[in-house]
Amino acid sequence: MFLNQISFLKKLDGLVGPLLVWLLGLLPVRSTSWSAIHCRSILIVRPGGIGDAVLLLPTLQACRDFFEGASIYILAEKRNAQVFDLCEGVAEVWCYDKLGDWKDFFFKDYDLIIDTEQSHYLSAVISKLLRAGRRCGFASNKRRLLFDCVSAYDQKSYEVESFLSLLDSLEVPRPTSVQAPFISAQNLCGSSLGCLTSVIPQTPYVVLFPGASVADKRWPVERWAQLAVALRGMDCQVVVVGGHQDLESASLVAKRCGGISIAGKTSLPQVARVISEGKLFVGADSGLLHLAVAVGSRTVALFGPSSIDKWAPRGSGHRVVSLGLPCSPCSRFGTIPPCLIEYRCVQDISVSRVFEACKEGLLRGEHGTVCG
Repeated sequence: MFLNQISFLKKLDGLVGPLLVWLLGLLPVRSTSWSAIHCRSILIVRPGGIGDAVLLLPTLQACRDFFEGASIYILAEKRNAQVFDLCEGVAEVWCYDKLGDWKDFFFKDYDLIIDTEQSHYLSAVISKLLRAGRRCGFASNKRRLLFDCVSAYDQKSYEVESFLSLLDSLEVPRPTSVQAPFISAQNLCGSSLGCLTSVIPQTPYVVLFPGASVADKRWPVERWAQLAVALRGMDCQVVVVGGHQDLESASLVAKRCGGISIAGKTSLPQVARVISEGKLFVGADSGLLHLAVAVGSRTVALFGPSSIDKWAPRGSGHRVVSLGLPCSPCSRFGTIPPCLIEYRCVQDISVSRVFEACKEGLLRGEHGTVCG
């Protein structure tokens, strides 16, 4: 049901988005005066999943630092809105897929709207219909016609840097460097684990996430189970996380290794805290991988169709496992084309390769890429 809704919205965007962009070019502009110095109301638009929202947080921080005293509002989706509960300085979070929120965000005046969507049209359409002094977004297609200032979208830049590039056209200085964690320990400690307190091990544990929002990125669940057994052999407890859609695979992995599954039992702030207190996070390219980076955890990431340049964690303590096939990466703007070799780029990653990366992460915390 959840994935069908996402698929429907993407198809709707492709069908009506270009037409709406053309029509909006014929309408009077709903604008107010713009001054960076007097900017007091900012709307940041972030559709999509958890990962993009997490990687947007450094840009949000840069806006807070530059536009001191401004009220910053977020227009998100129900599936990623909880990310913004983990950061400071947000006046309010609305969801465009909650009809009741439209009366709150649609009739407000904004000094600045920053649309962070990379390619789809509908967020740009909404931004154009709102009353604003200035609108900023990516010039990835004809959606650029709906913005006052645009930034080129680079398919090879780390997504944190891509989001920060939106600030260049506004002459907002980028941070000299972006260092994790960019979700504070104070915000994590405010997330009570509730009844999970008695479940989470008090001894060192590794967090496994055997899921991914896109099926083509998933490593076979049997290999996750084998990895979990190998990790238990290193005297590490195993905690398996995920959403309601991951219940079956998480339960199988936990049962095989004598670990603990909390899949479907946590809010996003709770799972962020569980990840932050573990010794290592292991998962495919996913929102929870980026969340693990944001809370300062060491990670092992399995990459297949996704671009390592754009999505792999940066900094010490992170390792990427990839076969490096000539056809990889094939994903573009979140869309993975049909594969003639059944996604061998992720399906053929061996348990031994991932386990070796985990041992490196646990013992030395080094960063690198394991190929082969």
